[in-house]
Amino acid sequence: MKKYSRVSHIINLIEKDEKVLDIGCTGGYQFVDPNSPLAEYSYSGDHTSFDEEDFYWLHAQLNKKTNNLIGIDITEEQINFMQQLGYNVYAKNAENFNLNDKFSKIIASEIIEHLFNVRDFLNCCKKHMDNKSELIVTTPAAHSLLSFLYAFLKFPNTNSNKEHTHLYCLDSIKYTFSEAGLKIKKIDLVKDYRFVKRNLFYNLFFFLIVLFSPFLPKRLANNTMIVTATL
Repeated sequence: MKKYSRVSHIINLIEKDEKVLDIGCTGGYQFVDPNSPLAEYSYSGDHTSFDEEDFYWLHAQLNKKTNNLIGIDITEEQINFMQQLGYNVYAKNAENFNLNDKFSKIIASEIIEHLFNVRDFLNCCKKHMDNKSELIVTTPAAHSLLSFLYAFLKFPNTNSNKEHTHLYCLDSIKYTFSEAGLKIKKIDLVKDYRFVKRNLFYNLFFFLIVLFSPFLPKRLANNTMIVTATL
């Protein structure tokens, strides 16, 4: 259900053939070991290849919108595979990269919550921006109903993704960007849900959100923040 995806919202923010940098371009859930605990959160039935027709793979959708796209990701194996598919991508660390270029849009979708040195990441992004550039960051919303219910029902296992090092609410994301010298242009709260393998709780929650979201406050039903910032 594409309307419940952050990908739809991000694509709508990109102009045709705009110069774009996609940080975390492999999509994260690709190449997950089926025996890993993280496989519970995988959205793909095939853990060994990229599906360019998968709407939820953001980089593939960006590539359809602009022919001026560069991607970086820390996972070298996946980057090598994407290069074989013809994508203009590089193995780089989001906390320490330099492409010696400026971009109209920098996309970092579901990345910031995985980082240890967020300030270093934001400083790297700033080096690749000019006065007209926009940094677009998406991250799970700590105040969403999904986050609350997971923490309530799974306590003391309060983090739904064991690789997350940060969880942001509106105030904390504003403070983080402000301290890094970035101006927040807007923050959109959006739904980012889809059916996943081997996770009955999540799929049931998704169904209930779709059913009852017209009656819920936006801050509860919408589980993802899209932050747009400038220099």
